[in-house]
Amino acid sequence: MMSKDHPLAAEEGQFLPLRKLVGQPLYIPSRRSRLESIRAWFEELGEEPTIAGDLSHYIDAVALSEQNAGICIYPMTTYNVSDLIVTKIITESARQVEYALVWKRNDRQTELQQEFINYVQDCMEEERRGTQPYIMPEREYFPPEDTKYL
Repeated sequence: MMSKDHPLAAEEGQFLPLRKLVGQPLYIPSRRSRLESIRAWFEELGEEPTIAGDLSHYIDAVALSEQNAGICIYPMTTYNVSDLIVTKIITESARQVEYALVWKRNDRQTELQQEFINYVQDCMEEERRGTQPYIMPEREYFPPEDTKYL
């Protein structure tokens, strides 16, 4: 994702070849495995990524993108809440990152946890069928009023 004012945002279409990210300041998820994956992508081009920083929260990536501080490489499963940013799919070759969701089967989940598990299962089922991904209505992104915050 990037600012709508970034020169690469103006390029036609929703796809962006990885080679166009060479030399661009990149912000990536803070997980070490993501850094290793992204470095391996660039190694295929004989290049090194220009990592400007790593972020532990998606909302920080949105804020940096809005300010045109660089390009943020985040999964397309994240919800774009800003009309100030543009998202593109990295191609040549396409890049995919997989995550594992684990929970104790016999433990009782909170309503919010169960909704998240249901969402992930719905997305996986849609992917298996090859149909459009499940789009959660925007209203469901708000936590219940009685949610306890840390």
